Amino acid sequence: MTVEEGHKDKAELPTRVYRLDPSTGQAKVTAEGIDRPNGLAFSPDEKILYVVDSGITHGGRANIRAFTVEGDRLIGDRVFAEGFAPGFTDGVRTDVDGNVWCSMGWADPKEDGVRCYMPSGDLIGKINLPETCANLCFGGAKKNRLFMAASTSIYAVYVETQGAMVP
Repeated sequence: MTVEEGHKDKAELPTRVYRLDPSTGQAKVTAEGIDRPNGLAFSPDEKILYVVDSGITHGGRANIRAFTVEGDRLIGDRVFAEGFAPGFTDGVRTDVDGNVWCSMGWADPKEDGVRCYMPSGDLIGKINLPETCANLCFGGAKKNRLFMAASTSIYAVYVETQGAMVP
């Protein structure tokens, strides 16, 4: 369901992950079975696509899924990280070492902020914020500054890595 200027509307397409073919402009389903696909991020080598499932907002799951990218297809759906409920994540980015950074919030205020996971899915650590974090990105001259968009504020911290970005 989408919201258009404050009014609920029916979704134009089913909640799936689509790939837009740049040569034809056609949308093709690449992943199904995700309650509410939200944030997307590729691994630095673009061989893995991470998809945030924020389906908990509609009675579903709250996790991050990982897919192997094979040409223009996604295969090998697996749960990469979970344990977000009753909150959930939204924004997701990767760093040059393949670590996955995600926003966190909307439930326990002690969990508001950012989480960082190793490529294996093991939790490395958390950055606690005084409010829910919705999105994040790496920036700055050396791409080593993590910007965090929260409910009413923008936070920034220098980290010991750089964001994975294709020029």
